[in-house]
Amino acid sequence: LDIAAGAGDKAGLGEGDDYWGGIAAHYKIGPIQLDAAYEGNRNIKMESQTWENNTYLVGAQGWFDNGISFFAQYKYMEADASNGVS
Repeated sequence: LDIAAGAGDKAGLGEGDDYWGGIAAHYKIGPIQLDAAYEGNRNIKMESQTWENNTYLVGAQGWFDNGISFFAQYKYMEADASNGVS
């Protein structure tokens, strides 16, 4: 389980203070690993808008004794320019 959070300011790419947080979980079944993750960004000021976004990810990866491995994921993002933290 991975958890992260932080804050930014004008020194980053945005125009003001912003906040982000995320969590990821991994579960291994034999040679297969299942992954799920979420990241949220709040109060991002860019181009005279204050917006937020949410990102969701699910995936699977595997490593086999014969040297073959695979990785697959699905990522979904949504953004809203009318929200923000006052």
